[in-house]
Amino acid sequence: MTFNNFSLVVRSLSVMEKRHVRRRRVFKAAIIEFPGGVFSCVVRDLSDCGANLDVPSQIGIPYEFMLSIPTAQLHRPCRAVWRSDKRVGIAFVKNERQFEGNEDDLAKFSQEPSS
Repeated sequence: MTFNNFSLVVRSLSVMEKRHVRRRRVFKAAIIEFPGGVFSCVVRDLSDCGANLDVPSQIGIPYEFMLSIPTAQLHRPCRAVWRSDKRVGIAFVKNERQFEGNEDDLAKFSQEPSS
């Protein structure tokens, strides 16, 4: 069985179509926290519903954890929706948002990075 670029694009578009909220590209340091462990990661895209994280490894990262983004004063519970070698797609758990800053700070953080 061979795969070509077209099949990869079609599969990628079908994943993107499942999102109800547009994610914004970002590049922010974050921390995955859970009982018994902490991992550093990088947030690559973000929405009010979830995010895409770069991680050093999948090993040891649980299904549910807290995501902390210190520069945005954001601390939210989340769960892993999908995983690949070095990425984790997460959904924020509803009704448990813990944002320590104001909404303007979150909006600034969520904007696309400047070139």
